[in-house]
Amino acid sequence: MSSDAEAGGTSGHRMTSTQTALVLAVLVVLTALEVGVAMLFRGPSGLVTTLLFALAIAQAAYFALVAMGLRAETRTMKKLVALPLGIAAFYSLVLIAEALWRAVWRVTG
Repeated sequence: MSSDAEAGGTSGHRMTSTQTALVLAVLVVLTALEVGVAMLFRGPSGLVTTLLFALAIAQAAYFALVAMGLRAETRTMKKLVALPLGIAAFYSLVLIAEALWRAVWRVTG
């Protein structure tokens, strides 16, 4: 066993309480923006969806880079994390396109 495991400590990314508060504040602001866009913005639905999608990706990227400590990781590790995130983003876009297609088909068909 390692000395960290024997002492009950953990290894890995550590954040100070100030850093944690900053991460929380940024995530709260991004979430408030999402709620504001969803409830108050009365533009085209495609624009609202795109804005919400962009804000969600910004939240995920910020959390991964800062709170999970990926900013200090190797290039290979960053790519390993970015691949599933990219797949999820692509799948989200496919679902959005499919929903728009159904909405257009319902109106014209």
